[in-house]
Amino acid sequence: MKEKFKLIFFLLIFSIPGFYLSAESPLKINEVMATNARTLYDDSYKTPDWIELFNIGEQAINLKGFRIYDKLDYNKAWIFPDTIIKPKSFITLYASAWDTVVSNKFNIESNGAGVHHYEFYDSFSFLYRKVYGDFVAKVTVHSVRYIPGRDAHCGLHIRESLDSNSRFVGYYVMNQNDNPFYWLTYRDSTHPIAKYQFPKFENHNKTCFLKIRRHGEWIYKYATDEEGYVLEENKIWFPEDIPVYVGLAAASNDDEIVNKFSFSNFELLTETNKYTWQDLGFIDINTSKKGRIYKSKEMHTNFALNKSNDAVYLWDDKGNLVDTLRFSNMAADVSSRRSKYYSLFPKSYT
Repeated sequence: MKEKFKLIFFLLIFSIPGFYLSAESPLKINEVMATNARTLYDDSYKTPDWIELFNIGEQAINLKGFRIYDKLDYNKAWIFPDTIIKPKSFITLYASAWDTVVSNKFNIESNGAGVHHYEFYDSFSFLYRKVYGDFVAKVTVHSVRYIPGRDAHCGLHIRESLDSNSRFVGYYVMNQNDNPFYWLTYRDSTHPIAKYQFPKFENHNKTCFLKIRRHGEWIYKYATDEEGYVLEENKIWFPEDIPVYVGLAAASNDDEIVNKFSFSNFELLTETNKYTWQDLGFIDINTSKKGRIYKSKEMHTNFALNKSNDAVYLWDDKGNLVDTLRFSNMAADVSSRRSKYYSLFPKSYT
């Protein structure tokens, strides 16, 4: 009778979701950082704590229905959306306590010296559309990742051709000393003579709203707030009798460093059509590394990490506890990770 009672007890316990530790799972909690000061920025240029998962297996895993939490409490754990993690691949979650999945943004990763009125050869990645006549283009710039000693920049760009020394007008956001500036520059000839640059306009709100409009032979540029109120306006002459390439330019201001730029709400309105970023072409102009553009899917959990003493628990879609990673006394920008698995990042970031 006593043995039968023990059997029933263990069957009941192991049937509770979140209690049973399953057999070896290919999905691992590989690394965590509980005090992220400047190591990893999200697409809004904030630095929440983060967790890195690694699929050590040979098959892709759909994380839909999986759960993760900083306590051994399956019912309160954060539930993953429909997300695929490929074999031998990593995925990063932000432990921000914001409990959201952001999917309305897109990112450009690019290197290149940049697009300047004082450079003879431009070097940048370009998301573009060839346009005739008048148009309006606008975009929200959420983040330009800061690189010390470099003036990484991105923004709305108009150029006469896809050659590296074409005439152009650019209205950018530049991250200088970890502060975003609005910045207008242009080249009205193919000679490397410095022309004119409007004064930089600092934006203390971090998120930047850019707009340019072509009307006849003039290009108008606007800095606005979130409601569309114009904070700054200028215009510059540009030939009206030629088609132009219009879109987004991005450059890290370094030939060897790839930087990340995050956008949303890109819109290009011509006299006959309306285009989103997915309707545009993508090209690298005079860069040493290949750039890329992709839709963002940023996941923020419903919990934040405790830098002093904490753990992270991971359950599969059946409620089985498949992995746990414990850590303690974590300094700023120093992570805790498994030693047996390769990580995307080094142990210390200071």
